[in-house]
Amino acid sequence: DDDDDDDDDDEMPPDKTLNSVSLTNHSNPKDKQVSRHSYTLADHSRHLRMEAEARGGWYHIRVTPVDIREYIVPIPDKELQRIYADLNPCEDDDSSITFEATTSTNNDTTDFSPQNDKVFHHQNSGSNQTHHTNNTKSSHATLPPLPLRTVLIKLRPDALMGSIIDTLVTSLPWLDVKQRNDGHVIMKDVFGIRLDCQIVTYKGSGTRFSDRVLLIRVYYKQESDQLSPPELGEDFSQKANLKLKEAAALVQRLETSKRGATEGIFSTNFFNKHPVFPNQRAMQKAIAEKLLKKYKPCPSALEGELTLPALSDADWPWVKYSWRYITAVWEALQDRFLTYSTLPISPFGQTPNLSKIDAHYLAQLRAMCRENMVISLLKSASELEQYARDAEYACASLIQILKPCYENYRIEPPPLPSPVPLTSYPLNFVPHENRCPPWGQKVMEALKSISEFDSTVATSAENTKNAVEMVISAFERQNDEEQSARLGRKNEQVMDRLARMQAHKRVSVETLQKSFDISPRAKKAALDFHSFAKKYGSNVEASREVPLFKCNILVGSEMGACFVTASQIMCVSSGVLPFIRGNRITLLDLDGLVFKINDNPPPLLTIPSMLSPLPPSISICLADRVGGQEVCAFRPTYGAARLKNFLEILQAAGRSEMNEYTDSGCRQQIAS
Repeated sequence: DDDDDDDDDDEMPPDKTLNSVSLTNHSNPKDKQVSRHSYTLADHSRHLRMEAEARGGWYHIRVTPVDIREYIVPIPDKELQRIYADLNPCEDDDSSITFEATTSTNNDTTDFSPQNDKVFHHQNSGSNQTHHTNNTKSSHATLPPLPLRTVLIKLRPDALMGSIIDTLVTSLPWLDVKQRNDGHVIMKDVFGIRLDCQIVTYKGSGTRFSDRVLLIRVYYKQESDQLSPPELGEDFSQKANLKLKEAAALVQRLETSKRGATEGIFSTNFFNKHPVFPNQRAMQKAIAEKLLKKYKPCPSALEGELTLPALSDADWPWVKYSWRYITAVWEALQDRFLTYSTLPISPFGQTPNLSKIDAHYLAQLRAMCRENMVISLLKSASELEQYARDAEYACASLIQILKPCYENYRIEPPPLPSPVPLTSYPLNFVPHENRCPPWGQKVMEALKSISEFDSTVATSAENTKNAVEMVISAFERQNDEEQSARLGRKNEQVMDRLARMQAHKRVSVETLQKSFDISPRAKKAALDFHSFAKKYGSNVEASREVPLFKCNILVGSEMGACFVTASQIMCVSSGVLPFIRGNRITLLDLDGLVFKINDNPPPLLTIPSMLSPLPPSISICLADRVGGQEVCAFRPTYGAARLKNFLEILQAAGRSEMNEYTDSGCRQQIAS
């Protein structure tokens, strides 16, 4: 019996199989035998109606088929705000405590959970206290305590917020109301139990999307000499409490199995006795008894770390005690037909409720839809922003390349264009709430249609679902119009920035081109460029081309130099070996050329190394030849990609038309 069960080897089955249930072929289902190796942890979680949150993976169970759900792991405020709309953080004078956080260097007491785990347990078997040893170092930290219970009660969309809050307060007359705002109430009792109750809307995906719920979080902080709550006796609440504890023990096993733990956690053989059960219900009952008996104690939620309060020896008495508050609230809401399960009894939109969706719920739906619109808007705007950033980066690269020339010729570069904030551009949009207060024309039309629902055509639940979908669809259509207007304004700003960058690049090149008459240094450089090209046999006429860029290059195995003007590129090689095609100098007009980057080094210079010692090369090809005939190739000491972009900018500036940066080009790129 108990002694035999305690002798189980504490190890988790890797396949998450509890020795359990396959039914043999019997005529009477109640007499079917249940054998081993077929009933898994996932099967038992379905039996407990336990699910994982779509957003965040937080475990919860359904206490009742429709109305009540309870999270097994307490969720911090920031995580809850990602799941529920209009959730206020827990605020109270005693909302944070300072505790002794321990970090152990002993391998025997290392926590199995990584930093982002959702379950914790004490490694010290047989005790729920953390012992300080010589190998343990302490540090102080301030964290807000986590709730002992987090319960959701599903509400009707047509229930008035004021009616819900009044029912909540009157159902617990023995509690003191510490705070009462719109849809938010905080109450305390004499033992230190604090109830934080808020009406919120679920933002996650799935069938629960847009569900209106009363979120009740139970906190505890000792404020009297009462170390444990008074005994309430065995009643119907005992079943709900034990179900929560059983689910918490199951979560602990599931999380342990995911980590593939090999040290003392749970038994490989879930049962050493009774390998066969008469039916599945008997098997489930035996598993429940085992789960409630064999688990690892967890730390208290007061420490602020993620834990399982139902498995904490310090928290469990208060977890059980607080259920009386949950049931009192739920029963009062049921009596006043405010919970979702009362729709068949009190049809949607009829007395004692109004014939339209509650205004507080509408405000939360609007906030939820607007949050989704903002996320989509930021994503689309970031794609437009990328065009402007690419143009600004290209302009910055051009400025960096031309900076030595400006300094050498002693010319002041043109000033950078001043940035224009987005708010300087007009937003051709008037909020729908201003044109048709308080919700906008489309939502008001949807509400009018909802008030005309015929309860004889569809069930109350169907009418409720259709009403919420109509309101959400109306809010989304209104948000789409605002999003379109804001994207149009962003598009205008992006095109303006592109035009400014293009104009600045053109002016930067033209300023150096015109410096032939105003800068003696620029004039001398242009004449030297012309005489150098003519000296080595190139057929060039008198030119006023001012060199804009120069860098050393490697042509084959010979060193050389590359000169670039606004309309020409000249490659010069020096050494014993002749230049490509027997020429020592190549002078080409930029117009009609195509530049390609080659990452592979020539075969003669390849060395057996993972890192090539040579930079990428640039090939100059003729654009009007089939296949792009190569006329020159060299390896610049300057970045090949940046030099290629610079040459292409000069080509576009020489054509005095840059299709990729004109307004029509911008519109085509952005539209695509």
